[in-house]
Amino acid sequence: MAMWNAPVLEIPGYRRLVHPKTDFHLAGRPLVLAPSVFCGSVPQLFASPQADTVVMVYPALHNPVDGAALWPPPADRRPAGAPTPPALSALLGRTRAVVLCVIAAHPACTTTQLARQAGISPASASEHATILRSAGLTTLTRERKAALHTVTHLGLTLLNANGSAHAST
Repeated sequence: MAMWNAPVLEIPGYRRLVHPKTDFHLAGRPLVLAPSVFCGSVPQLFASPQADTVVMVYPALHNPVDGAALWPPPADRRPAGAPTPPALSALLGRTRAVVLCVIAAHPACTTTQLARQAGISPASASEHATILRSAGLTTLTRERKAALHTVTHLGLTLLNANGSAHAST
């Protein structure tokens, strides 16, 4: 999380990632903060000595690996729901295991609801749900334009065998 320590804007990880021995002085120029999903995980400064404004392009999405984002993700973008058993994460991968647990905890959820609960993008939720469905762990039913995801008996068996508490349905 970025902090203002007058007269310095401190960004965790920036010195480590960019140049450990450099401070950037604005010299009275305004600083424009520009979120971007295309800049990678490291904030970038755009300025020249004759520029009237300094622009910092920073990751719009939180990257927990290097902590380079200016602030943590909003609460509704963090993984929610029941904890994921470590053995299940090792077998399926952490995100796919979270998706399976969310589907089990929220039967008949839409892809958008699944994405929100798992803390991932709708495209990623759709991809993971498709793989889980191909493995026979979830099913998909359509209601009008909505795709509804539900865990199968095989999926519940896998969850129960790994110590998850999703025995309902």
